[in-house]
Amino acid sequence: MKLIIVILVFVNSILYSQHQPEIYINVYDYFLRDWDIRASAISNVYNRQRDFTPLYQTANEFIPANGLARYGFDFITDNTGFGTWEIIAFGTYTISFFPEDSEEEIWSVTIDFRYCDPLYTFQDIYLSLYIDQNNNISFSWHWSAYPPNFINNNSSLNYWEMVNFSSNQECFDAEFYSHNYLARLTGLEDYGVLYIDNESYNSGTDLFQTIKGNTHNFRTYPTPIENENFLFRNWNIFQGSFENPNDIRIINNSDIEAYFYPTQPLTVTNSLEGGTGGNYNLTWTNKSLIPELWQYGAVYNAFDFNLNNQDRYNIEAPALTNVLGTNWHFKHWENGWTSSTRNNLIIPDSIPALGISQPTTRDI
Repeated sequence: MKLIIVILVFVNSILYSQHQPEIYINVYDYFLRDWDIRASAISNVYNRQRDFTPLYQTANEFIPANGLARYGFDFITDNTGFGTWEIIAFGTYTISFFPEDSEEEIWSVTIDFRYCDPLYTFQDIYLSLYIDQNNNISFSWHWSAYPPNFINNNSSLNYWEMVNFSSNQECFDAEFYSHNYLARLTGLEDYGVLYIDNESYNSGTDLFQTIKGNTHNFRTYPTPIENENFLFRNWNIFQGSFENPNDIRIINNSDIEAYFYPTQPLTVTNSLEGGTGGNYNLTWTNKSLIPELWQYGAVYNAFDFNLNNQDRYNIEAPALTNVLGTNWHFKHWENGWTSSTRNNLIIPDSIPALGISQPTTRDI
């Protein structure tokens, strides 16, 4: 039984050290004051869908004269339910020092963490605050048996550099290609260039290298391209995928892909005794339920409906349109439909252009 207990404690100790770096704090004060140490941790743990769980933790500890505090925030967890895999976690410790009975911050340090190797064992960090007989303040950090490193107030430190776990190790490296994919019937086709942080990269051939955890701005063509009027629709990520440009945080070596799909011109007109004018509301239901204000007679590039994307559109005509010096009242659509809204419109391949007329009457 004793042997079993020893083994269990040993295993738990290893898991604890893997998932949580500890911070030890020493205060050496010539004046033997008590100290209030306040710590906070903000961290993000990412799962396979690039969704993240934000964690906010705080701690406060009173240290008697020349005492020792110990902090550890368990901010790295696998909350995916899929078991161990290469996950990137980001965390930031902020440690602040306050003398007894005072709200005046004397010293503060921020430590940034990145974690990507499930087999890596964290090293503990030691922080020390020194105050001499002349009230001069100095601050240092060290780990293991290494000598202290003195730093300035409000310093920002990188954990992986502090413990010689360089961020250029394979665990932190990320390299991938970016693509503009034209979704043709024959398959996906690379096209043109994309811009990453305003630098151009050829689609499918220029390798991009960075550090996991970094965020980069991705931008591609905002207007239709090719004769088929292929238009950007979405990125191959799960959050904000319809936005162009888009800030994307890199968590692995997966390629970043921009998908372009064929469109057809959708034109909504109103009949104002031979003319057209004013605006209406158009909603692309896949992207957002927030309508866009669109001009009658102007061409809108609407995505073809297909089984994968199932793009649909809602159109709402205003009850009253004031143009050409006259108030025009909505009457009905070209098919006799009297509701001012038309929902779930599908743009099929068989219709080269869809025109929707809107006969109206005017004030007399």
